[in-house]
Amino acid sequence: MASAVAVRSGHPRVALGCTALRMASARNEGTHQMKTPHLHRTDAAQFGKYLLVGGGNTALTLIVIIGLKSGLGINPWVANACGYVAGMINSFLWNKLWVFHSHSRRFHGEALRFLIGFGLCYAVQFALTWALTRMMGEAEWQLPGGFVMSPYGLATLIGMGAYTVCNYLYNRLVTFHR
Repeated sequence: MASAVAVRSGHPRVALGCTALRMASARNEGTHQMKTPHLHRTDAAQFGKYLLVGGGNTALTLIVIIGLKSGLGINPWVANACGYVAGMINSFLWNKLWVFHSHSRRFHGEALRFLIGFGLCYAVQFALTWALTRMMGEAEWQLPGGFVMSPYGLATLIGMGAYTVCNYLYNRLVTFHR
């Protein structure tokens, strides 16, 4: 491990290095080390790619919805469903091939796990957004530029953040796990 700085406080020794965080505890027989998860540059780059794909999916979803609803006069709920289906397909393909570099031949299995992950993470997001909206009541906040933030709006932003992290972890650890 590259240049590490050791900090001693009581029995545990915490060593901070350039690429890893490790905790070691001394025992009578010797030292046992427990590795904890750590973030590599490649992890941060992968998460950055995931966020770019998410931004592209959001744009594609909106373009399809607006194009179908406003351009072709299709029912707004049908346009909404079509937009989300287009975004989901786009998301799966970009995440599979570019973000997680999965070249598995089990396409249908990955697609099914991807859909399950979407459902689970959407449920987490929905429950969090609903609970926060109820907890915050009817208050509204004035924002710069004349914008107003409602409890639902703030809860939605927090829920979207939770969805993003939850879905990234699910896809990394389950859907496209090698």
